[in-house]
Amino acid sequence: MMDWFDILINVLETTLITCFLFMQRTKDDRKTCIITFSYFLCALAFISIVNLYSVTEGYYVLIDVLIAAFYLRMINDGSWSKILTIAVIPDLSLTVTNNIYTILLMELFSVDSYQSYMVRYRIPVVVFIQVIHAVVFYLIHRYLRSLDKDISHRDMLISMLVIYLTVLIVQSFAPLLYESSIVMPEVRIGVIMTFLMSIAIAFLLHRINLENRELIRSREELNRLKYEKLLSGEIIAAQKQLRKLKHDISHLVNAIDNSKSIKNDEDVLYSSEIIKNKLKTLDHPVITPVPILDFVLNNKRDEAAEKGIDIHCMISLHDQIDMPDDELFLLVSNILDNAIRHIGIRKQIEIHIRQDKMMCIMSFSNSADRIVKEEEMHSNDYDLRGYGIETIRRITERNRGTVLFEQDPEFFHVQLCLQMKEAEGNPERY
Repeated sequence: MMDWFDILINVLETTLITCFLFMQRTKDDRKTCIITFSYFLCALAFISIVNLYSVTEGYYVLIDVLIAAFYLRMINDGSWSKILTIAVIPDLSLTVTNNIYTILLMELFSVDSYQSYMVRYRIPVVVFIQVIHAVVFYLIHRYLRSLDKDISHRDMLISMLVIYLTVLIVQSFAPLLYESSIVMPEVRIGVIMTFLMSIAIAFLLHRINLENRELIRSREELNRLKYEKLLSGEIIAAQKQLRKLKHDISHLVNAIDNSKSIKNDEDVLYSSEIIKNKLKTLDHPVITPVPILDFVLNNKRDEAAEKGIDIHCMISLHDQIDMPDDELFLLVSNILDNAIRHIGIRKQIEIHIRQDKMMCIMSFSNSADRIVKEEEMHSNDYDLRGYGIETIRRITERNRGTVLFEQDPEFFHVQLCLQMKEAEGNPERY
């Protein structure tokens, strides 16, 4: 027969379950609050009726799960598989926690009978376990929120079935723990093994969630690569058209300049000169997987074009360079600043960048009319435009790279060998 304390504990336990299920809602209106209160009354009535005949729910726990599932269905838009899985969790948590708690008490205080122990310490023991229930429900809620939303229905149903079987196994041991005068060690071990199995189930769900996230990331990466491939094709086609158009316009401007009928037309000649100057600076932008490299190359190419210097880039790069952006910016800026500052009469700079497995090979060559002394490569001021050969060498070596300076009768060369950044989740390529 239940007394006032039993009724109070049933109210508290039902409130914890209701709050846990309510936090899984996707709907939030007045109707949801009414449904929640109705569920609370139904769940409280059910557990109270069961406790009139037994300390535990036993196999009647299935009815409790179905009541929770119907409640969740009305406040949550998720699939039935997800709803059934969540509906089983409160009973699993309560059943496993209560049994482990009971075993620990009996072991710590060397008690053979649960009933005899509860006669003396009933109130503090039951109140403390409700505090543990609240903490467990909160932790499970936090974990459920971190789970991916796209777990398959099959995985959800399998998880729900395994969790429910775990509940039934523990419920099978419960009468021996609470209603027997002597609890055999095998029963206690069986409950502990079931608890460990529930931990393994939680880990399995976590692994399913991680694999699902990885699959989604792989799909997104594949879609991104497909889009970049399509975009690259459009860029290449546009570059070809741009070069052809530039070639055709150059011929047209030359024809205008050589035409005898308009040689004396100053307006036409002036417009022709403007077009020729614009054609010199008209070129497709540099696009690589390294945004800071794009910025430096495009910026320096525009700066060189204003000084009548032609920069030609040949780039084959498909991964990130293993170097901080600020240092890569300073390194390439130094090299190109020096090349522009000491350009030869041919006014030509060649840039070749390619990737060889996990190495990035960079080559910068500028036309030079004389042997360039090292001290001439140093800037007289101290801004970020560059400090010369020593700075280039220091930055390169600090980032596990190598640099080589060479010069022939026509060009000054800077050769760099830098480390590539290993792709996340992939082994080093060979």
